[in-house]
Amino acid sequence: KQADLQDAPASTKLPDKDFVAAIEGLHETTPAGLVPIIRSGDKLTALKAYAASFERKPDTKATISLVMADYGLSKKISADANKALPDGISLSLNPYSKDAQELTNQARKQNREVWLSLPIQTDAYPEIDTGPNTLLTNMNLAENENRILSTLSTSTGYAGVILDEGNSFSSRKGDFEKIIGSLRDRGLGLVQSDTESPFIEEIAGQQKAPFAKNN
Repeated sequence: KQADLQDAPASTKLPDKDFVAAIEGLHETTPAGLVPIIRSGDKLTALKAYAASFERKPDTKATISLVMADYGLSKKISADANKALPDGISLSLNPYSKDAQELTNQARKQNREVWLSLPIQTDAYPEIDTGPNTLLTNMNLAENENRILSTLSTSTGYAGVILDEGNSFSSRKGDFEKIIGSLRDRGLGLVQSDTESPFIEEIAGQQKAPFAKNN
């Protein structure tokens, strides 16, 4: 997957001895667990705090971002990926991963950027079902927001969310606008992995959310 997330300042790599799973003030406690918020005072966001350090050189002509999907589904493959993948490759954490916090911590200790996959109803639903926290068009906004909280509490330490779908919500655009606005207000970056649909991109632009799209 390739993307160019604009206006995402590089963060400073944390040495292992200073590593913390959750940066103070960047999360709030909910019934689902810890979820990101914008820190009061300095307005630090998860996107700024948890993005991997990156230096664009003066002669850089293009930036290509590479993302490994479904990080965490296999503990062995995930551990191997952390060891074997070159620096600079980001990881998309599957929200149903076991030991998700441990896996996120392992990635961040190596200055590897982590994003969280947000399950959204596919056009082929229910033949293609992305699990119990999937946002569904036949649920009201409050129910879907509870599912979002459950997903966001998977771990701490991710820079934003990756949305694989969204077209199914075209008939409920108002709800989806509120969902995108809520993610933005929590200081999260947004990446659309679907290369074709303009739906999420249009809403993210209207909401002035930090956004990138797989091309």
